[in-house]
Amino acid sequence: MGLDVTIRQKGFRKKTMPLDVILGSELHYGDFFCDHIIKDQLGDFEFIAYHPEHIGRGFSVAWNPAEKKRIDLRLPFPTTPAEFSDFFETVRRISTYWNSTLEVDGNKVALAEFLSELDNMIEFNKKHIQHCANDVLEDDKEDGHLTFMSVMHPLNMGKEEAALFIKDNNAFCNWLHEKQCVDADYDTPRFFFENDEIVGRYSYVNGRPHLFAGKPSVPFGVVDTDTGLAIECDCWKMEVFSDKDTQVAELDYSEFLSRIPKEKVQRHDAHLLLIAPLSDEEFSKLIQS
Repeated sequence: MGLDVTIRQKGFRKKTMPLDVILGSELHYGDFFCDHIIKDQLGDFEFIAYHPEHIGRGFSVAWNPAEKKRIDLRLPFPTTPAEFSDFFETVRRISTYWNSTLEVDGNKVALAEFLSELDNMIEFNKKHIQHCANDVLEDDKEDGHLTFMSVMHPLNMGKEEAALFIKDNNAFCNWLHEKQCVDADYDTPRFFFENDEIVGRYSYVNGRPHLFAGKPSVPFGVVDTDTGLAIECDCWKMEVFSDKDTQVAELDYSEFLSRIPKEKVQRHDAHLLLIAPLSDEEFSKLIQS
């Protein structure tokens, strides 16, 4: 669910849209790859814009330097009030720079009318957060959660988070920002076909904090190129590196997690674990046969 806005340039003497007009003086950008962002990189036709001082879920901008006809923006729900303000201000900047028309969810709307809806949209967003939290709390599964594709990596609202968010809407906004500001490497699995089965491999590099799934899973949107269907993987491995270039071991994923000292593992959200750097002695024990 989200808010879709299309801005079309009118007139015969059309001009391109500079990136700095889209971003203004405060927004940053990145290319969305798999399920996380590559900061300061533009996609071929689309990028993610976000504010580094209040990171939410980001919003997509379909743009390329030569584009003169239209720009499409999409803001996912739920997000934060600050990100709504960033999104509306971006629409205002683009629309003002171009002599343009505006379509919101496929309907033509005057710019002034659109901008006047900011407070209503923020109020709707609050109710949507409550709705999501209720869904998680009412889920019969003990580990039931909702995954939110966000700027830096997906975040997962479990019952612990939902119980907090349903009491305090601001807690959801703070959670999005704080969890995405953690100085840790987020790794996505790579998939290989070995011995008639698909193997998913993560990578651990010594000396850095890491975010890993408590239970590994195929990231959203990863499909088998031959069939076009989502990959099914039951075999998970962890490649262990002493530095970024030197692999020293390969472990079953569950075995890897079991060898990490408990005091070095912290719950990050309903799906991810934050693993602190290991001492030399702890690393030696990790990789021993």
